[in-house]
Amino acid sequence: MNYTKPNGWFGATSLPQKSSNNTKDVFTAPNYTFLVDNPIMYSLPDTISFQVNNMRVHVAVYSPNKMITAAQIMPDLEPTARALDNFFGTLPVNQYNFLFYFADQSVPLPDVESGLSGYGALEHSYCSMYYLPEAPYSGYLKQLIRDVTSHEFLHILTPLTIHSKQIEDFNFVTPDMSQHLWMYEGLTEYFAHLIQLRSKLVTEDDFWKEMRNKIDETSRFDNFSFTEMSKRVVEKDFEKYYTSVYQEGALFGLCLDLLLLKESNGKAACAN
Repeated sequence: MNYTKPNGWFGATSLPQKSSNNTKDVFTAPNYTFLVDNPIMYSLPDTISFQVNNMRVHVAVYSPNKMITAAQIMPDLEPTARALDNFFGTLPVNQYNFLFYFADQSVPLPDVESGLSGYGALEHSYCSMYYLPEAPYSGYLKQLIRDVTSHEFLHILTPLTIHSKQIEDFNFVTPDMSQHLWMYEGLTEYFAHLIQLRSKLVTEDDFWKEMRNKIDETSRFDNFSFTEMSKRVVEKDFEKYYTSVYQEGALFGLCLDLLLLKESNGKAACAN
């Protein structure tokens, strides 16, 4: 792929780079699946990197009003990366890119009514991409970044490694969803909070407050099958249940952890 870019811009990505100069980049990918798994964010460079165990972490930030910088994020992101290292033992990749696009809140989000817009993030095998509100870098945004970066990185476990055949051979034209969205998102969300507790990035009170909030949030939904919802989440009748995977789905992880601890007399748990 040949990219023409404004002079001085930088393409932050995990794609292998064949060549680069001030106005042109050349990247390579062996196939389409690898290409879509590695987004590129172009902007004036604001980057930083650090080493955690066997993994080199790269951070790239775009903040249109210069309210947030990569150097500001690093003191919070590095402990999060070390908490992930403690969880995995050996990190599953040798390089990883965190790509942050902070959107100017004075500019309306496009296409809101269709449901195709909003803040969020996407996981990939060697990077994750974040579309978050641009705001002063303080308490709420710091914790949001810790939560969402933990969550997206942990997707390396599932669905990027542990997944059904529908995800292994994903049909990009007519998606055939699996029955396991509750696991892909729910258990990942649980672990995202658990690793912060285990590494003392949050207190035990903070952790249980988060779990209580998730219990409260489940009251917004009526009774439904999580496996059926997972399979049919792209349909209009089921898409309204999607956010439940981050609430009740995470509680599935908590309950499984408690059950494993009970049945093993404290010797086995999801966290071990």
